[in-house]
Amino acid sequence: MTERRECDLLAAYELNILDQDQRQVFESHLLHCPDCLEEIYAHAPTVTALLREPGFYAETAGRRQTGPSFWRRLAGVFGRQPARVLVPLAMAALLIWGIFLPHGLPSRGTPSPFPGMALTDAPAYSVIAVRAGSSADWQPHWEEGMKHYVAQDYAAAVTSLRQAIPLLEQAAAANRLQRRHLDNARFYLGASLMLAGDTDAAAAALEAAAGSHLPPLRQKSLWYLAQTHLLQDDPVGALAVLAQLQDSPLYGDRARDQAAAIRSAR
Repeated sequence: MTERRECDLLAAYELNILDQDQRQVFESHLLHCPDCLEEIYAHAPTVTALLREPGFYAETAGRRQTGPSFWRRLAGVFGRQPARVLVPLAMAALLIWGIFLPHGLPSRGTPSPFPGMALTDAPAYSVIAVRAGSSADWQPHWEEGMKHYVAQDYAAAVTSLRQAIPLLEQAAAANRLQRRHLDNARFYLGASLMLAGDTDAAAAALEAAAGSHLPPLRQKSLWYLAQTHLLQDDPVGALAVLAQLQDSPLYGDRARDQAAAIRSAR
């Protein structure tokens, strides 16, 4: 094998651009060629550099029209190291080749499409009337929170609604009729958290609100919970929630359309 051919194959093998037959031939040759093995041992730091930033070195090499081979130019950057240092590095590099290179070198990937599918319009503010004479010590916090919500100050809305919810939990424990107010507050807390960018906390609040016995409140909680899963890049979670809305008169059509779009993008 000529020196030029040897260097070209080493570079091509590093960059994973040999086809399967060529790779097998080269690997078979490598096992019985002390010259190629010595080349690998001498330039083990280059292997590490290529694995870390293959795109950078490939682009740099592409701009060079003349001069020695790509492998030799890279070697010149790092220089030669003592064999006692290079041998362990080379063996580690060969192990990396065997694990990763058959599947291609690491890539930077593309952005996930799922967060962009989320429909995150702010839910309209709907009021559940409080019975006359009922205890409503939570109501000032609720009203303050919804004032911030309508003003699109979602972080401030979260603060006030979080103050209202413990009081509502106490009220619901004493009087089950207060449960609807608690679930409504949980829903707007979840929506505010989603709009403020705290998707983990939003999912927990919306999941709690989805336990409501009022179908409209339950269904809109599920809808926004599905959107939160999409923002979390969790299409499986979103599909599981959307499946619960297939027969909803409010969200059925949107849920089916969105589920179909998610499946198409997977």
